[in-house]
Amino acid sequence: MVHPVVGELDLTYEAMELPSHPGLTMFAMTAEPGSSSADGLALLASWAATQNLSTSDTPGTASIPRE
Repeated sequence: MVHPVVGELDLTYEAMELPSHPGLTMFAMTAEPGSSSADGLALLASWAATQNLSTSDTPGTASIPRE
């Protein structure tokens, strides 16, 4: 996967079909611990948390970034 902020990420994933919602699948993606992809995901998590805090209307709540 190539992310516009952190670049290339080498991820593994698992898929889980949602029995209560036929046709929907949830994916969990992870990176190898200690890899540059894990560092990229950590950077994205930090960046997203900062973005959510700066755009939150109410202290203590997170907002969903809007494009």
